[in-house]
Amino acid sequence: MIKDVLDINLNERLLRQTTESVYFTEDGRLPEGTRRLIENMITTMKAHGAVGLAAPQVNEPLRIIVVDAKACCALDGVVLSDTISSPLVLVDPVITGLSKRLAIHKEGCLSIPGYETEVERPACVTVRGLTPQQQPFTVEAGGLL
Repeated sequence: MIKDVLDINLNERLLRQTTESVYFTEDGRLPEGTRRLIENMITTMKAHGAVGLAAPQVNEPLRIIVVDAKACCALDGVVLSDTISSPLVLVDPVITGLSKRLAIHKEGCLSIPGYETEVERPACVTVRGLTPQQQPFTVEAGGLL
């Protein structure tokens, strides 16, 4: 199901609220509602032609991101590593490292419809999180990814 994406002009408070950690059941699985949310986030991201989406953008205050890693790499002109799935889903992601070198990329955001601008960010970041199967996962990425 395609979810409505919150527009920052109408929902800034919701988009800036503190997100909640995602819990797993005793048997190490995500609850059905959370699994369905992730599927809906991927569908929504693809339907909008986006390369990434965070749960707060679809009015869910949870720490979940989905990233079309293949599309990010294609836009950057690089090959996706075999160790990264696409779409990449991270639960409770945390940025654990930032390069000192900066890079500028043109970016847009589904929550700011029709707006694109050049954004200066660290050229490389390291992000740690969990897969939907509760496996630790760390990715070091640059460019749009």
